[in-house]
Amino acid sequence: MVQTGQGHSRHETVRRVSVSFDAADYEELRKIAAEKRVSLAWVVRDAVAAYIFRRGPLFRQPPHPRPAPRTPE
Repeated sequence: MVQTGQGHSRHETVRRVSVSFDAADYEELRKIAAEKRVSLAWVVRDAVAAYIFRRGPLFRQPPHPRPAPRTPE
């Protein structure tokens, strides 16, 4: 179950995939994740959401921003 921004719950089907990156791309993704203080998986999901949005219809609503998980300081 996933909480939406307005406190409503909705069920989602989550699919797991395995992706391979060459060493340079992996290192760049790792650096981005470290800079943003999020997981590498979060960076990849965010990039995929942006890619899907760019390919969509011209007047499509932008994806809801994904808040970065907070890490204790």
